[in-house]
Amino acid sequence: MDFKDLTPVDQWILAETNKMLETITPECEVLDFHKPAIELRRFAWSFFADHVLEMLKGRAFNSDGQFSELEQQSAWFVLHEVLKVILKALAPMTPFITDRIYRELYNKKGIHREQYPIPVDEWKSELSGLTDLVLQTNSAFWRFKRENNISLRQGLPEAYIPKSLRPWEADLKAMHGIEKLGFGSPTTNGFHEVPIYESGGKDSLFVRFPSSSEE
Repeated sequence: MDFKDLTPVDQWILAETNKMLETITPECEVLDFHKPAIELRRFAWSFFADHVLEMLKGRAFNSDGQFSELEQQSAWFVLHEVLKVILKALAPMTPFITDRIYRELYNKKGIHREQYPIPVDEWKSELSGLTDLVLQTNSAFWRFKRENNISLRQGLPEAYIPKSLRPWEADLKAMHGIEKLGFGSPTTNGFHEVPIYESGGKDSLFVRFPSSSEE
């Protein structure tokens, strides 16, 4: 798929992938893989696994038909594109497992015939300035559920998030099982305020407890 045909959220994911590549490229060019290995682990584990996979799996499966076919295909494309970048970037450091995975999924000739990934000029997104807020919002939802003994799989009847996160609306609803998602602050009672940043700050979530849970 062309970059312009991807959803704004998927463009943001590729933009974050690009930022990672820009970070590791200088050391990789001189064959110094210590810092790139640390950055790649952070990206693969703390961003891709924790947030991207969780955020896109609802759209990728689309079991309830909530998303359009184009939105679903966009999710498929980005998941594979980012995985290929991770595998290629890790190949000099973990040559055997990356080659095995790449042969199974993408090319029987192996990963070591491929070029090392470099930043892509087109992979830019204005949403990159909101990355930390998105990740902290996800963490706040998970923290709310854990602190109130609510299963992470259990849905939420209603929640409000910062207005700036509107581009993520559909994916966040699917990710956290939110039936009704609003923006800003609720105008009615019955919501539990959850600070997005544990260290403090003005941004908060407002969450209505599931009927089976007690506040």
